[in-house]
Amino acid sequence: MVNLNSNLKFINSYFIKLIYLIIVFIFFKTFFEYEGNKINYIIFSLVFNFTIFKILFKKVYFFELFFGILLWLGFWLKFSIFESNIYISKDIFDGGFFCGSSLDNINDILIVSSIGCFGFLLSVFCFNFFSDSLNEKKISFNDKKKNFLFVLFFLFIIFYIFIIVCNFIFEIYQKGLFTSSEIEFLFRILFPFLYNIGFGAAVCFFIFYFHNYNYKYFYFIIALIIFEGFFTNTSMLSRNMVLYSTSIYLGYVVLVKQTQKIEISNLKLFSSFGILLLFFIFSILTTNFQREAKFKVLEVDSKIENLNCEENLNISIFKKNNFIELFLTRSIGIEGVIMTQNNEDLLGFDLIKKTFKEKKQNNMSFYEKTFFTSKDRTRKYENSNQIILPGIIGYLNFSGSKIFVFSMMYLIAFIFLIFEKVTIKMTSNYVLASFFSFLIVWRLINFGFLVSNTAFFILSIIVSLLTIYVIQFYFIRDGLKK
Repeated sequence: MVNLNSNLKFINSYFIKLIYLIIVFIFFKTFFEYEGNKINYIIFSLVFNFTIFKILFKKVYFFELFFGILLWLGFWLKFSIFESNIYISKDIFDGGFFCGSSLDNINDILIVSSIGCFGFLLSVFCFNFFSDSLNEKKISFNDKKKNFLFVLFFLFIIFYIFIIVCNFIFEIYQKGLFTSSEIEFLFRILFPFLYNIGFGAAVCFFIFYFHNYNYKYFYFIIALIIFEGFFTNTSMLSRNMVLYSTSIYLGYVVLVKQTQKIEISNLKLFSSFGILLLFFIFSILTTNFQREAKFKVLEVDSKIENLNCEENLNISIFKKNNFIELFLTRSIGIEGVIMTQNNEDLLGFDLIKKTFKEKKQNNMSFYEKTFFTSKDRTRKYENSNQIILPGIIGYLNFSGSKIFVFSMMYLIAFIFLIFEKVTIKMTSNYVLASFFSFLIVWRLINFGFLVSNTAFFILSIIVSLLTIYVIQFYFIRDGLKK
């Protein structure tokens, strides 16, 4: 478990006060601008901001940490800064659906969102109440196997570089682009697994053993996290390095705290994470450069391109900024609930059943075809396969049942909290647990496309966990000791 307030010393009273001031300022500005029922917005704010309060001051699991923050960003922050005119741009909402959309049912939108978040919070409280304390098993390492670890690491680096180079040259698996590969196994199974799960899991495995064999590998491990995060994300045209690598970095910091082999100073924390952020910025610039070169722009009808949105006529505090828009757009959340609530006549459990029949196509997702029929979905790029997603709460709202949204959010959170605890008890590897929880959370936040494939995604993570669990017996002296 993570305790940000005590274990990570860079969170001090000044940092907390700054967060308070920002939240309070946004809340009151939105409260006075909000034209719906003020009570609904107060409840909406209390529920989502409580997730932040708990993360800052209580011990939390990695799943709770990542899911809570991303829900807060995608729902409360995104809605509040738009509604309050702090930042006005339709582009922060995935799909640009505000053009011509009615928000007459805004109260229902906030109620559904609050119910979904409350289901998640209640699941966390119940799990902590019924779950016993986390006592992972201690591992006694076999020093004679240390050389084999470095041989295995060397082979991994060679394989990793080979795959990265192949992907750069042949464009087998790159986000937002149709693949040019004719080998279906590569772009549908192998490369997606390696890029989304395999490489990160392998790095978590090596970090765990390098740290336990020699605690002086701190800067080497930080370099490994940055190296893998940068090339994995830039080679598949992803701008998600900051979250991807931070999940591994945070797991390593917690591992250091738990093993108590070294004391990480504030300087080490700030400098190492600062370097990671610098490479993240560099990865965005690199990825944007590649995207501009690889995406083929289509001619768009000027009448479509110049559609005016009433919300854009308002005056915002902050001017239009590409980085802010990228940050907020990728925080998917409330737009999925808005689109589903605006089409209540389509909702029902039969709609959920239909999503399981969705197959991969080179046009639009089931969500787009169902809820965006009255909007222009002309692609700006000829070779783009980018799609719009509702997110987990928006997807659950396909049912049209608030009880279903609440119960499923409760169940989903409970299951994955159990999985994280099992991961730590099996491997004692906090780095791996943090990374797996991030992958699951990111999948939930971006949920709603090829839903049936989720089973294969979860199976891939389980297989990766079992593989690492089996391999670790070679590196320990007498098995797992209590």
